[in-house]
Amino acid sequence: MRQMRAVALSVAAMAVAGTATFTVLQATGDDAGDGAVQDNLMATDLSKDEYV
Repeated sequence: MRQMRAVALSVAAMAVAGTATFTVLQATGDDAGDGAVQDNLMATDLSKDEYV
């Protein structure tokens, strides 16, 4: 019973580590984007009279 618990904990730890690694690689990979969406969100909206 004790050995089964150790194996289950090891499998769970590997699953958590694998998920974390996958998430980091997805966020920092080549296909993560170039940040254009974030830049556009920061742009000033000149269509409003108060900004002109």
